[in-house]
Amino acid sequence: MQPPRDRFIEIRPGIFRTTVLEDSNFATEGINLHFIPDDDGCLLIDTGFPTDASKQSILYTLNERLHIPFEKTRLFITHSHPDHNGLAPWCQEKGMQLFMKGEEYGSARLPRPRRNTSLLNFGGLDAERYFEASMHQELRAKGDHFPEAFDFEDIKEGTLLSRGGGYRFETVSMAGHTLHQQGVMDKNAGILFCADQVILGIVPAVMTSKPNDGLLNMFFNTLDFIRHQDFTYLLPAHGEALYKKDGSIIAALSYIEDSYGKLCSFLLQHLQEDDGRKFTAFELTLILYNEPEEAFYRNLGKRTLMTGKILTCLEFLCDREVIGRKFEGEKALYYV
Repeated sequence: MQPPRDRFIEIRPGIFRTTVLEDSNFATEGINLHFIPDDDGCLLIDTGFPTDASKQSILYTLNERLHIPFEKTRLFITHSHPDHNGLAPWCQEKGMQLFMKGEEYGSARLPRPRRNTSLLNFGGLDAERYFEASMHQELRAKGDHFPEAFDFEDIKEGTLLSRGGGYRFETVSMAGHTLHQQGVMDKNAGILFCADQVILGIVPAVMTSKPNDGLLNMFFNTLDFIRHQDFTYLLPAHGEALYKKDGSIIAALSYIEDSYGKLCSFLLQHLQEDDGRKFTAFELTLILYNEPEEAFYRNLGKRTLMTGKILTCLEFLCDREVIGRKFEGEKALYYV
């Protein structure tokens, strides 16, 4: 019954990880599902996409490795993206109790086109052309998954989720990747399940979708929190674990901060060189990649991701009054 390409390991004493490699996309390789057996049964963190591979991973881990029934398993969903909550309705049907932050549920329940339209218009893209192109690319096949309605308990920061085996895991804000993303931590054990906030070798997407949401500032504040808490282990939703001992935690934090800092510097430099001209995030993406519009729409996944990051950085600079912004309809134009 074990899915052929999955990996099941005890990542820390009493904490188990199954990686669903089939659930990869253009940005990450696989999704990590974490299981914490405890005094009340088991805590599962996130679900993977609504795919057979994720279902088989959860079934195999609970039934054949941990021998814990679904009715004794609680599911915690870190944020609204479909690789994290895609199987929530299925898990509930199998008997799990679900927990997540209410604001994230509201975002998860919006169909993908409605979620993206504001970002596309805000960033200066042609929404109709985007949706037409996405029909023929893998981006739509996986990115458009969103779950049916499900019941859950709305939990706040500091909620105790799991106790037993020497651990006390509680929720903690990981705002930045999304507005209300949450992680799970045990301060005394030095362990943080950081969701998509820190990923080894990857700069997580911070995708603003409206003016003045302060998302990149939230993201930086969360990175500061992680650094100052001096965690021993970070367990992300994608990729390998990070450790204090080998320096990978500090290295990953620095890499992410430096990458966003360099992108902000590039944007500011270009706006200064074209003093007086106004640019959309989409136009600056084309400049960054030195390519025409046609090439952008042939590679929507990575290009849209970068447009979102550029828009977020522009809003960050605008919040600090380093650059200006004006609107033409829903389209934001930036200038110095």
